[in-house]
Amino acid sequence: MRKDNNQKLVPQLRFKGFTDPWEQYKLKDITVRVTRKVEERTNINPLTISAQYGLVDQSAYFDRRVASSTLSGYFLINNGEFAYNKSTSKDYPYGAIKRLDKYENGALSTLYIVFSAEKSLSLGLVYYFESRSWHKQIDLIAAEGARNHGLLNIAPKDFFSTQIMLPSNRTEWHAIGAIFEILDNLIAAHERKCELLKKKKTYYLQQIFSQKFRFKGFTQPWQQRKLGELEENGYLSLHRGNVISERDIQNAPGSYPIYSASASSNGLMGQYSKYMFDEELITWSIDGGGEVFYRPRHKFSVTNVCGYIRIKSEFAYSFLSTELSYLHKGIHFDYTTKAHPSVIRNLYFVRYPALKEQEYVGVFFSSIDELERLLSQRIELLKQLKKAYLQKMFI
Repeated sequence: MRKDNNQKLVPQLRFKGFTDPWEQYKLKDITVRVTRKVEERTNINPLTISAQYGLVDQSAYFDRRVASSTLSGYFLINNGEFAYNKSTSKDYPYGAIKRLDKYENGALSTLYIVFSAEKSLSLGLVYYFESRSWHKQIDLIAAEGARNHGLLNIAPKDFFSTQIMLPSNRTEWHAIGAIFEILDNLIAAHERKCELLKKKKTYYLQQIFSQKFRFKGFTQPWQQRKLGELEENGYLSLHRGNVISERDIQNAPGSYPIYSASASSNGLMGQYSKYMFDEELITWSIDGGGEVFYRPRHKFSVTNVCGYIRIKSEFAYSFLSTELSYLHKGIHFDYTTKAHPSVIRNLYFVRYPALKEQEYVGVFFSSIDELERLLSQRIELLKQLKKAYLQKMFI
């Protein structure tokens, strides 16, 4: 929020052509509380609010029904109406307000505050309630100490008396809602592409490593060995990372990734030079499910809760890391054995073709991974853009 030269309230970011100040309303001026109840009837599902997915079917979200066997007395919410869940969490300290878009109707606990809004304002309100602009109003009416119990003590009367700033020209409000809807559609489209790409990758992994599909020109049979046998024959070596203390991280020069238990693709950033690698490696998590990652050549360190593989001959890093990543999904690592190198040696049966075919397979899956990375990066950028707009387009 800012004030222009005339001390008028305006948002930080506006569409061209809109210069009039925004005006103050009470929520009850533009909404109507909904208190209709569910009768004894069929085909009504209990709903819950997910901060990420909005109002969703309770059974699907929790994988079970949480509501009582009879929904008589629950609020009946219809498509296009809003509900306020006063339950708090770390990321949502003032609860969440969502519009019902996925279903024709549903049943909600009477702990929710349900309301409808003017049709011309509805879309903009969807994103207003995704912003943090309304939090300051809730903070004024929430009972002192109520947050400690996970449920804000807010009476409906007080909730509908909270203030909201709206543009005097409702066309601006509609435009704000429309730009966010476009962003959401772009994000959803990219997420669908990413999900489809993951499914295709899974399909190709199954086809290639079962040898039902092979690249043209390759006909020789694949070999099969345990990792331990390959190590004994000098093709590769398995190791465990090193203990890295807080003092090591603080005192060493330079800032490089330190791959730890999560074996995340980005690693943990820290300053460290001892035991520094500057080569290709394959790493996996020991304190976890053995998740495997290919590490292209760069400067990094590996902690003692990671194992790593150094290839000496006969293998392409991109191929072996892809196969191990594919295989590990079918292996159960219990708490006692985990994924220590001594266990991995006898656990993985690796199937592999000649080096040239390995390179084809490795490049193929590396290309898919790169495309997935770019899609994920674009999704994240769109989400960051949306977050920035939410902060600047509402008061």
